[in-house]
Amino acid sequence: IIDLRRRLAKRLSYLNEGTNRGAGGLKMVVRVSQDELIAMMGISQHDTILKQLTLWDQQGIVGVEKGWITVKNQNALKEILAEDF
Repeated sequence: IIDLRRRLAKRLSYLNEGTNRGAGGLKMVVRVSQDELIAMMGISQHDTILKQLTLWDQQGIVGVEKGWITVKNQNALKEILAEDF
């Protein structure tokens, strides 16, 4: 079973696959509301998800503003998915 942190990273990474490459490099285009993300994951642990998103926001992995989530560091999400347990 994938833990919540990895499930969240997997979902955001999947949503972020629709990125655009421009002159300035890779531009992340995923933007999803916290409520939509929680509903997509089918998890009732809202507080746990919000705590993880807040931590990732502080680490610069995602941006959380006014209930919206933006992926800032796709590589960090991939590293989380690649972690061994």
